[in-house]
Amino acid sequence: MSRMSNKGHDSETPGGRISDLRYQGGKTQKDLAVALRVEQSTISKIERNTVKASSEMMNGIAAYFGVSIDFLMRGNGKAEEASKVNKQSEDSFATIKELKEIATMLEKKLITRAQFDSLRDGLLSN
Repeated sequence: MSRMSNKGHDSETPGGRISDLRYQGGKTQKDLAVALRVEQSTISKIERNTVKASSEMMNGIAAYFGVSIDFLMRGNGKAEEASKVNKQSEDSFATIKELKEIATMLEKKLITRAQFDSLRDGLLSN
């Protein structure tokens, strides 16, 4: 018999495990969708197991939550480390977002290349 997780999702399925990780991390479907650059409805369908996520999507989800693909697909491995790695993933996503904003400033010629390099190096050294 399978266990039911938050909101009635089956935590024995990939979608249920994704839902559980998201719920445990205090994230919304929209948060995950934004990070993965997909529609919120796509995350909903994956969590309800009405569509299968592509391998690229599963890689992104695993990276976001800091778990293995094996854990997402089969429940093998440990999810306890997810919160620690999730924080690292959030920091990485934030750094990428900041780098993109700085690159946009460079493209719009709001900053010089030297300023860009300095800002980028400062972000990457943290």
